[in-house]
Amino acid sequence: TLYSVTAWGVTLKEVAGWNSDESLGVAETVGTMGINIAFHNGFLVDRLGSRPMSAVAALALFSGWHLLANVASSGGSPSMAAFALWLVGQGSITAFMSSLDANVGNFSEENQGK
Repeated sequence: TLYSVTAWGVTLKEVAGWNSDESLGVAETVGTMGINIAFHNGFLVDRLGSRPMSAVAALALFSGWHLLANVASSGGSPSMAAFALWLVGQGSITAFMSSLDANVGNFSEENQGK
């Protein structure tokens, strides 16, 4: 979902009242970093398990999208949009890792990797 920013990013920039394309570019970059810098998410999934981290992922996704909706509706700052997109990125990758971890647990060791 984060990659769809290019489809609605210009509208967000206009609705929020930002003056430059650079503001939107910074927000997109920080959001992408939320997906790409996620080594700590993997450690937490391994340590805490997929069920609690799925809840953390849901919370991050909800918080990020809700915050982004507030930025759009109240003319928020690009830095707030960047933080919202970072939360969306973190929630997305954590949800992916949690679902992958839960799926791996469905197969015995002799059936893994085939």
